[in-house]
Amino acid sequence: MYTATLAVLAGAVCAGELHFNSSVEPLGAPLDAMEATYVHDATAGLVYSVGGFKDAYDDDTGFLQIFDAWQSAWSSEKIVLPQGVATSHHGSALDEERGLLYIIGGQEGPGCSLPTTRAVIWRRPRRCDVDGCGGSAFVDLPNLPEPRYTPMVSVFENVAFVFGGEASSRFEQASGGSWKLRLAEDGFSSADDASWTAVAPIPNWATGVHGMAMAFDGFVYAFSSCVADIPSRQGLTMEECNRQALFERGMTVYHTPTGTTMRYRIDANEWEDLERPFPVPSCQYVVVRVSPDVVVFFGGVQEGSLSPKKKKKKNSNNNNDGGVGVYINMNVADAVRAWNFKTLEWTTPPVRIPKAKIRNAIAWIDANRTIRLMRPSEYHLPRTPSATNVDVFSIDSLALAKETVGNRQLESCLNATCSGCRVVYPSDADYAAARRVHNLAADDKAFPQAIVYASTESHASVAVACAAQNDVTVCARGGRHHMDGDSACPGGLVVDVRGINHVSLVSSAKNSTVVVAIGAGHTIGQAVLNLSKLGLMVPTGHCATVGMAGVALMGGQGILTRMLGLTADNVRQVRYVAADGEIATANATTNADMLWLARGGGSGDSYPGVLTSLTMDAVPIVEAWSEVSINFFSRTKKSPPTPWDATELFMAWQDFAPDHPDRRLTMEFWLWSWATYRRKTCYVVGFYPGPSSELERIIAGGFLPKLSQALRSKLTITYRTFSSHLQITKHLARTSLLANGESGTDADPRDGQWNRWKSRSTVAYQKVPAAFIEAFILLYWSRQNLPTRAYVEFKPLGGAMADVNETATAFKHRKGLFWLLGNFFWTSATPWPTRRRVCQASADLFFLLKNISGETGQYGGYGDHSIANSADAERAAYYGANAERIRRISLDRDPTGRFRRLETLRASGSATGVCREF
Repeated sequence: MYTATLAVLAGAVCAGELHFNSSVEPLGAPLDAMEATYVHDATAGLVYSVGGFKDAYDDDTGFLQIFDAWQSAWSSEKIVLPQGVATSHHGSALDEERGLLYIIGGQEGPGCSLPTTRAVIWRRPRRCDVDGCGGSAFVDLPNLPEPRYTPMVSVFENVAFVFGGEASSRFEQASGGSWKLRLAEDGFSSADDASWTAVAPIPNWATGVHGMAMAFDGFVYAFSSCVADIPSRQGLTMEECNRQALFERGMTVYHTPTGTTMRYRIDANEWEDLERPFPVPSCQYVVVRVSPDVVVFFGGVQEGSLSPKKKKKKNSNNNNDGGVGVYINMNVADAVRAWNFKTLEWTTPPVRIPKAKIRNAIAWIDANRTIRLMRPSEYHLPRTPSATNVDVFSIDSLALAKETVGNRQLESCLNATCSGCRVVYPSDADYAAARRVHNLAADDKAFPQAIVYASTESHASVAVACAAQNDVTVCARGGRHHMDGDSACPGGLVVDVRGINHVSLVSSAKNSTVVVAIGAGHTIGQAVLNLSKLGLMVPTGHCATVGMAGVALMGGQGILTRMLGLTADNVRQVRYVAADGEIATANATTNADMLWLARGGGSGDSYPGVLTSLTMDAVPIVEAWSEVSINFFSRTKKSPPTPWDATELFMAWQDFAPDHPDRRLTMEFWLWSWATYRRKTCYVVGFYPGPSSELERIIAGGFLPKLSQALRSKLTITYRTFSSHLQITKHLARTSLLANGESGTDADPRDGQWNRWKSRSTVAYQKVPAAFIEAFILLYWSRQNLPTRAYVEFKPLGGAMADVNETATAFKHRKGLFWLLGNFFWTSATPWPTRRRVCQASADLFFLLKNISGETGQYGGYGDHSIANSADAERAAYYGANAERIRRISLDRDPTGRFRRLETLRASGSATGVCREF
């Protein structure tokens, strides 16, 4: 295996305490990495060079060397491979989320030495980990049952697979030897008592060496290999092996490509020939994954041959091969091919590459969406690193966009059946604006096949039906607010419901509860505005631009939650478009499972339908609202709070706010850092549906006595009064305009704005000790040297939402005290190494939060695919005991996977997360 570059449109976590040598030619390859295994870790922005040879094949090296693709520098440190690990021709796979590199089999020793059974895992250094900070580590896996030379390796859902390669001779195909190994939950070891077990072998006619395996959507795909390498013979030099192959075996041709495209179905343990021949068959190609669905193959070896050099002398046995050298001839391809996992089709981009640089190359994608291929110096090339070894290819020059995101059949169906729909296709001028998501960190994967703007239920119905006819994934979209970018819908059909924005009265009751029907396309801001015209309100979240359907699907916590419950608790009926395109109603007696799921069960997993209407309980609007702000004198550098000030303020808030007996009161604790301006602050803000005089009595009588006099002297306490729920919503949105859902905190598409971020969350079920929160604040503010802005908000739970049984709706965190929501921002101008450090800072902070005492979990509204190693584990973090029921409903209602599920997202690479979108 020579290059394995997976999920390369990804982003960044810090590589740990690695040191890069600026004295090395920035783009030159290391001198001792010829024929190494090269793996691109897009998450960390690094390229790993594992093993290799020095000036000739007869001098191998046992190092792992690291290239920083963003800083264009090689690490000054060489990590020594464990004793017995192969020094070249490994099989490899990379788990980027967890920073785990699997090194399996390969050749141990110089020349044409024998392959090994050894298998290990290397963990990328983290700044902080459970075992401390900094450092990397190797862990042994069980040895393979048989030696393997250049096997194909893939890891999927905590199972490692090994296919193909060649056996001990390096010349004979490894017939019958394919295996899998269960890994531990963290992926950093094998599971307890696990060993390699046999799986269906890849057919002999489709296997060999120097191929590539990749997992996608429940399959492992195996691409063209080559049959027969130079046979191994322990102790011989490479020249001697070449002579033996030519003169003793009569081997004039080797590396004959299979040209196959196969896939292994994991659940059925069977292989399928896709009958899609590999264009310009080869092996030893360079692979770059330019999107979750598309990989590009550069060059490769079409065939190798051996021929004698001019005869010099005879040996003592008068053999004709005495002293005769051997020419190695490589017929190499200059072709570029693209494979689409969704359409199962090959395309040939209109570019060619220099033949000298298309095998054994290092590849990565830089900040400008440019593919870079760097050819390490080899034995037949000058042995001097040089920046001229780098080729550059713009992704746009590959002309992939129309072929990979366009779909003529889908377009024909929509144009013929969706009367009155506005549909935007990739070829349209407004596609760039239409595909955009709220968090621009995920913008690079927001390339759907079409966007349908539905203004009626029938529009949404026709769109889903067309998607079903053409086997296209559907993504419902309202506010575009998914924090980890899932609303980007790569390769799918977006059904945008913002045009379905009606409000109507259904019924009223003597107990002051009114039933209203609200179009699912409303944002929070629009819903508050339109309901206020009727003199009504419902509990919602804070941010005016979030879609109401998404709020209900996530649960929906805000300033009315402690008094009225979650948004989801007040939903009594929904209308939706099912996976087959039919319009349906869900309530307590009809499709009750779909109502249960709509009440807090749509986050992370996509709801198996497009919501079009929410029927909710509403109450008369509260005309008078008050707010209290307990802050330090200034948010400037003049009087910043110390970590001990912040800790004391938090402890007082924690003792007072989350379980306060007056459910009308909602108080939050916030930490802010404006590192660009060297500012930091913390404050408490409270909301109360009543006059400020009542709020002032509550604060003065219960909260302020918990603070020391020293701290109280540093604080400014401000009370404000608002005339209506509408007015306080506008205040929270920092705008006076709500008709179109505008908000001053909305993502600004202009360059240079703070419109890219990573979100993290956790839920506390018990009070946090002072020492713990102090450590958290110290770490949080220690990152102020990063040019970013960030905040962490602590929001109280409890009250009316805790009165509902945890299984009555899909929402889990009924008994939590509070949850912590953090956002860490950057701009389009933020350098890539800095973005990587921002992402790592957020990971470090919320790694600490996992140690909160008591039961914990994550808030689904802050979907974060990095929190777990599998779909089941991620779902359990959001939903707890409800997770299995949610999974079953999703499968029952959408057996073909028309709407995304976590399994589909994670298997396809679509669930990459915004800190991997660089």
